[in-house]
Amino acid sequence: MLERFAKPVVIALIASMALDGCAYFSKTGRQQLAYQRYVRKCGKLRDRQQAKMKFPRIPTVVPSQDKVTTQVGNSPESVGSGESQPAHDDSQSTPEGSP
Repeated sequence: MLERFAKPVVIALIASMALDGCAYFSKTGRQQLAYQRYVRKCGKLRDRQQAKMKFPRIPTVVPSQDKVTTQVGNSPESVGSGESQPAHDDSQSTPEGSP
């Protein structure tokens, strides 16, 4: 019974020694594996950032109607030359015809 078990194990061992080995044991294999990990990591990071950008959303605000109110009266008068006009005081003014 030991011969039945030993014979396939020896054949498998010889076959595995004849092969070059796992592709990831070579320099290019390790580089490919590292690049695959890098791509997965960046993809997950990008997905997380996109998920953060989706929420919270800025609510859309419907603009209200603008109300324009105008009033006539009590508005400041404009002065043409930029000088202020003297106050009109009747007590100091002299009537026309009096000396």
